[in-house]
Amino acid sequence: MKTSGWVIFASVMMVMIGVFMIADGLVAIINDEVFLVTEEQIVAFDFTTWGWIHLILGFVVTLAGFAVTTGALWARIIGVFMAMSAALSQIAFIQAYPFWSLLIVFFAVMVIYALLVHGEEDAAT
Repeated sequence: MKTSGWVIFASVMMVMIGVFMIADGLVAIINDEVFLVTEEQIVAFDFTTWGWIHLILGFVVTLAGFAVTTGALWARIIGVFMAMSAALSQIAFIQAYPFWSLLIVFFAVMVIYALLVHGEEDAAT
């Protein structure tokens, strides 16, 4: 089965986003003081809990990225949902590391674009 370049791009980016989120999660779990924010934060709980959320979400995003390479509709749907979840979680995390969070949000939006607009190219082949 031939897979379009955009779908491969989305898959690779999802795996990268997942690995980045896993790294964020591990840092927050191991040493949550790295992410201390002095201003009022959006996150309603401590960064250790937020680290566990990032870690679990990162694993799921990574697995969804590998599933997207199959080109199946269900995998693209899960891919869009997980990219959206990753972007939303990073928006809530933005005060801790603004540049890093915005970069991951940008990549997640590119994944959503690739899967929604160019996923049909993959289904047609």
